[in-house]
Amino acid sequence: GSLTTVSALAPSLIISDINIRVDLSHGCTKDLTGTLTSPSGTSVIVFDLTVLPFCSTGPRARLDNTVFDDEASVLITRGSPPFSGTFQPTGSLSDFDGENAEGVWTLLLEDNMIGDTGTLRSWSLEFSGQ
Repeated sequence: GSLTTVSALAPSLIISDINIRVDLSHGCTKDLTGTLTSPSGTSVIVFDLTVLPFCSTGPRARLDNTVFDDEASVLITRGSPPFSGTFQPTGSLSDFDGENAEGVWTLLLEDNMIGDTGTLRSWSLEFSGQ
């Protein structure tokens, strides 16, 4: 497998809600796990697609500007590829509530199999708070 780490700088804000948007394609989405880590060191598994029953490939093997939001009605692993729209993350983004968003946020993408590749097109964080 392989690991890809990307980071972003966020302004000072006490978090009351956080969502993350991920846009990527991959040879087999079933291989992927994404973990978000705050500047305070809290980590949440945003998506763990390794529990999916089969590999989606080609144009279906995408997170298509997918938004992860604790308030969504469908868990990401209950969705179907290509994943577009809003889904509940695997872990709970509310674990970040009460933290200061200020600093470097890190998204770790893990490919749990050898032999295929993917492209992270973009990702962003959406904060509510004060």
